[in-house]
Amino acid sequence: MRNYGALMTLLLCSVLIGCEAPNQNDLQVFIAESNKIDAQISGSLSEIKLYEPVIYDPQQLHDPFKLRKPELAKLAINSALAPDLKRPRMPLEEFDLGSLSVVGTLTKNKSNYALIQTPEGLVMPAKVADYIGKNFGKIVRITDTEVHLNERIQNDSGSWEEKLQVLILPITQDKSGKGK
Repeated sequence: MRNYGALMTLLLCSVLIGCEAPNQNDLQVFIAESNKIDAQISGSLSEIKLYEPVIYDPQQLHDPFKLRKPELAKLAINSALAPDLKRPRMPLEEFDLGSLSVVGTLTKNKSNYALIQTPEGLVMPAKVADYIGKNFGKIVRITDTEVHLNERIQNDSGSWEEKLQVLILPITQDKSGKGK
């Protein structure tokens, strides 16, 4: 039994001696390179800019938690370009103009109609004098490939401006590579 204890002690000592790494140059090189990179990073940091608070004066500025629409609607009464806010809204006025697309046109009883696709994929007909888009866009002309409309947009001063917009029917190509 005594030999067994001595044998275990000898085995443990040999394992511990084997764990010693006499050549640690790789580790020292890695640490030196890491320190150089750290020095470069810390030297290239920009200055911290101090925060300058803005004092909010409720007497001079608009309340950011209240919508301006009711105030602007009062100003719009005096403008000749102001839209009729009391008229019933049409279904295509629920959507932003950019989310609508023209997928076709047709003529029925000498009247041109545009087929307008909504973001949900629903296709709805529209004719001259119909309203589409959220900016009171009124269709003024429909051609075979385009829908022209005048949008009424309120500027910062509260007055209304008209802006011409054109929705274009995308050109598709048949199998020969020619446009349809």
